[in-house]
Amino acid sequence: MTTKGYHGGIYDGRFVYFVPHADTWTHNHARVLRYDTQGPFTNVDSWVAYDAENTGGMTNGGYCGGVHDGRYIYFVPNSGISGYHGMALRYDTQGAFTNSGSWAAYDAGNTGGLNTKGYWGGVFDGRYVYFVPFRDSSSVHGKVLRYDTQGKFTNVTSWTAYDAGNTGGLDSKGFGGGVYDGQYVYFVPYWNTLSPHGIALRYDTQGAFTNSGSWMAYDAGNTDGLNTKGFVGCVL
Repeated sequence: MTTKGYHGGIYDGRFVYFVPHADTWTHNHARVLRYDTQGPFTNVDSWVAYDAENTGGMTNGGYCGGVHDGRYIYFVPNSGISGYHGMALRYDTQGAFTNSGSWAAYDAGNTGGLNTKGYWGGVFDGRYVYFVPFRDSSSVHGKVLRYDTQGKFTNVTSWTAYDAGNTGGLDSKGFGGGVYDGQYVYFVPYWNTLSPHGIALRYDTQGAFTNSGSWMAYDAGNTDGLNTKGFVGCVL
């Protein structure tokens, strides 16, 4: 199979998973590529691929980043054939990589009645997986999507969403990755409707997810007189 066009990677303690995005400018795919770090890097036997398209009967493809929670690998929904989507993909590392039974998909694209589609990276805080909002089919957005790992992956009650797109009166939308520091989840400022921005968003995990008081935003776009805008990824 054609194993080209990836966006992000995940490490589970042994294997490196490359996140499938697009193999051409017009076609997104779901062919997950995996490297076994116990094997020689240039040995073909160290590499394997699995096409996760049609998992759960969905036409899924086009992911951007991922998360490992200690058992499961989550692939963050970004854009596919029909535009930006919310079809999250999950692999159970206790199952065989190329066995369809090890894979599950869930369409979270209408969580809480919101248009929860188009994410860029994810964060795990020990219980919840947060999907970082980027853009849907119409514009950038700030609708944070969250999955409770103590619930069933394909159950609607395991998923919640909060629209943080106007936190502190700022245009807090369009992020490119995130990080967790033990209490706070930070969302990396990337792109608003027209250009890069520097509005960082933060969620306090000790507060209620859907309570505006748990959220803060700060425009760091002119820090030390520099044009500090447009970032992708974060390091703790």
